Amino acid sequence: MSDVQAVFQHFSDATVTQFMDIEPCVSLTEAEEIIQFHIADSGCRYGLFLKLNHELVGTCGFHCWDQGQPSKAEIGFDLSASYWGQGLMHEALTEVVKIGFDLMKVDYIEATVEQENARSIRLLEKMHFYKHDELVDKLLYYTLTKREAARTILIKKEQVNVMDSPNITLRRITKENELSCIALKPREDQLSLVATNADSLVHAVKEVTSIPHGIYADDLMVGFVLFDNEVYSDGYYWILRLMIDEKYQGQGYGRSAIKQLINQLKDRTDCRQIRVSHVPHNTVANRLYKRCGFQETGEFEDNGDIILSYSFEVNGHGD
Repeated sequence: MSDVQAVFQHFSDATVTQFMDIEPCVSLTEAEEIIQFHIADSGCRYGLFLKLNHELVGTCGFHCWDQGQPSKAEIGFDLSASYWGQGLMHEALTEVVKIGFDLMKVDYIEATVEQENARSIRLLEKMHFYKHDELVDKLLYYTLTKREAARTILIKKEQVNVMDSPNITLRRITKENELSCIALKPREDQLSLVATNADSLVHAVKEVTSIPHGIYADDLMVGFVLFDNEVYSDGYYWILRLMIDEKYQGQGYGRSAIKQLINQLKDRTDCRQIRVSHVPHNTVANRLYKRCGFQETGEFEDNGDIILSYSFEVNGHGD
């Protein structure tokens, strides 16, 4: 407890605790409780000391370290007002993020921040944390993946190589990974565009030709796809569902998954076309499928969904 006095001095400053879920310290006992909390927590908290005089000017680190699948930890930080605007916390968080990905082996890092905390918001966005649309307990919610961190932070190359395409595989959904699949969800504004994965798994039970697969980046499930494993009664193979979890969107996983699916089906002699449909206002899906070689057929589902088709005729599967 040699740092109790320094911790007390730091956290007794109301500008430090303004956006934290604690009140300013009024006693050394409260400072000791802060230290004990972080010792007992599943994460790790570091003190930031100036090299010149070893003054404690802030803290940063992780708490709520969840080592499940996917693994994650929430990052937190605070800095004395006298040192705002000098780049100290950016430097410190850069090292902490490396610890998270290189040593703790987390799949992504979370952060929550008060909507009025403009300085922390700017710092997170400068470090390429992704801002989600929904709030968590009225707080802004951010995440950072290994791939995004590697754009600006030198985490170990064996962890992620941003020069490579995402390492995507499709794996059957079984009892072992079913819960991970159900836990995946799109962004809040996408909920009306795609069925839940739980509903899709129920559909797969009823439609024996459709097989549910998890979309994996290495050993991490990042999305879900449901497609026909046999030619459907209309003579086509259909992609019935495709989604990427909100935390992993924008990293090329959807496009890579579609390419994997095309490669799986291209050598089947009865697979002349792969078809997919989407709601008319889902422009993101429309662009994605067209980039993968799908074209609008001019046809529509009974509910008005637009139908697109990928033809194998150019690859020698025509008449």
